[in-house]
Formats: sequence, structure tokens, C-alpha cells
Amino acid sequence: MEPDTPFTACDYDGVTVLHAANGGVVPYGNTVVVRGRDAVMVVDPSLAMHTDPVGADLVMISHAHEDHLAGLRHFTADVHAHEADAEAVGSLDAMLAQYVPPGPERDRMEQEVREVYGLDDGPGQVHAVRDGHVF
Repeated sequence: MEPDTPFTACDYDGVTVLHAANGGVVPYGNTVVVRGRDAVMVVDPSLAMHTDPVGADLVMISHAHEDHLAGLRHFTADVHAHEADAEAVGSLDAMLAQYVPPGPERDRMEQEVREVYGLDDGPGQVHAVRDGHVF
């Protein structure tokens, strides 16, 4: 990892939590790295991510909120999410639709999400996983 990264890494027996410099408070969040036997998985890459610091083989998004997606743009690995959230993870429009219907409030929220979290239209393809899925 780069020496000037905006997070602190804490290791817990194969799982690393990348604590954002502000403690993970919104708009930042904490990112989890799981090192398995055959692959490295990143869970919820936060706004504190400026690169892929671990060479992730896959990314898992726990749920479709902007603070869990903000660092996704720095990863080239396949993106996974629960089937109930996969559409909203893959599309900014679908994510915003879960918050508020079209109109001025939605337009304001979209602008904020784009400016504060740096989100664009979404990562595109998201692999949907079902309950009980094991990576």
C-alpha cells in the first residue's frame, strides 16, 4: 500500500479493515479486504480509496448506497452484489430510484451523489448472488 493512503489498515487473521482517516463517518466509509486461499475480495470500497491498494480479484458490494460504491471506480475486478441490490449497484439511476421519485429532489440528490461521491452512471455489469452464496 502507498505510504500516504487516507486510511489505516487493521489485520484480523486474513481479513483487513481499511479504516478511513475520519473513522469511516459519511461520506467516507471503511473497506474490508478478505484474503482467501485463491483470491482477494474487497467489500464496499469507500471514498477513501484512490487506487486498488490490494490487487482485488473481485469486489462485493454489501448494499446499494453511495458510500459503499464511492471507491468502486478504482477497481477493475468483477463486481458482485446480492440479487436484491444488483440492479441498484449497477446503475446510478436505479440506485436513486430507491430513494426518491423523479423530480427536483431527485435531481438535487443526483447532483450531490455525483459531486460528493464521484459516482457516475454505475459500473455496468454486476454479478448477482443469492442468499447462501460462498465465494
